[in-house]
Amino acid sequence: MAMTTSPLLLNKAELSYVGEAIKVESYRANISNLYTLSISVSQFTGRVFVEGSMNGGALSSDWFPIKLSSDSNFVAFSETTITIGINFQGVIPYLRASINRDYLNAQTYNTEFHGFLNKITVNY
Repeated sequence: MAMTTSPLLLNKAELSYVGEAIKVESYRANISNLYTLSISVSQFTGRVFVEGSMNGGALSSDWFPIKLSSDSNFVAFSETTITIGINFQGVIPYLRASINRDYLNAQTYNTEFHGFLNKITVNY
């Protein structure tokens, strides 16, 4: 089966935001699928989260966190320029990503201080 790459989140001139849900076309019931995230940032400060939903996430309670490392549901960056890959498995038909900078106590987004999210893509 051919792999598909889809954009999951792009930069917005906001401190914290949640991306749109995408339907992961290769979703197959009862089969654990492999997903690969690519997170590309430039001088970025913030936390990246990815969540899954079984039904498209009409309600905020429909979403559950995807564990992005052995001990965390997010990836934290501090003035970082990098592209990283993260693999995870599951039976997850919908995905979305978000940026959170609430912990910085900033009032407005400023590229000079908060950097830039180049893109987050998912390969499935």
